[in-house]
Amino acid sequence: MDPYAARATLQIPPDAPLSMELIDDAYQREFWLRHPSRYPDADGRRAAEAWRDTLTRARAVLVAELASPAPTGALAAT
Repeated sequence: MDPYAARATLQIPPDAPLSMELIDDAYQREFWLRHPSRYPDADGRRAAEAWRDTLTRARAVLVAELASPAPTGALAAT
């Protein structure tokens, strides 16, 4: 998953500066909206669990982006 898709998955605007708080708040909000316990049927729970896995991947991508140093010099301009 690329950072743009990760932001979209977690409903984080593309121009929002990343922070751990922003990423974690977005993850928790999206996870709670489709928490597996909210679905009485097995199919709904499975779909919610799959969505949780997608959210976890999106969170990991954004945490990695946050941890990586910002490009400088000529690379930053491209």
